[in-house]
Parts: sequence; structure tokens; C-alpha cells
Amino acid sequence: LQHAVRVWEVATGREVARTASNGTVSAVALSPDGRWIAVGSDNGLARVLLRKPEDLIAEACLRLPRNFTKDEWERYMGDEPYHLTCPNLPTPDK
Repeated sequence: LQHAVRVWEVATGREVARTASNGTVSAVALSPDGRWIAVGSDNGLARVLLRKPEDLIAEACLRLPRNFTKDEWERYMGDEPYHLTCPNLPTPDK
């Protein structure tokens, strides 16, 4: 990515997060609990994002009314085997 923010785990050197930026990154901050990352760009925009995919999924499950249908899953996830993303939500019949 031309304009990206990458986060590494210091102990292992493993990349644990990456996100695109709309401009040259001019500032980055992590929340004290490490869940959120704030990215400021030279174009004046700032974005606040969940850092871990599992936190993003958990947040989405709080806001969604249902799981994907099998057709939606195939459209967006391709050959990935179908499973419930949000086990606490209803499963559509279609």
C-alpha cells in the first residue's frame, strides 16, 4: 500500500494490523487498551479503527440484525466454507 499504517508486535516482529490511509500518514495513536488505532493524514482526515479483526467482527455483530445468507456468503466470501459469523444472531433461510 502506498499510504498505509502497519502495526507490529514488538516481541515477535509479526505484523498484527495494517490499514490504508487516504493521504500521507502524519500521526498515529493507539488507545490505552490497544483496541483502537487513530490515523491522521496530511489531507486533514482522521480515522479511528478497531485494530484486531476479531474486535471488528464483535462490533459488527452488535450492529447487525442477522447472519449472511448462503448466497450472500458466496458473493462476498467466495470459496470460504460457510459458517455463522455472529452465533448469537438468527440464520436466514435463503
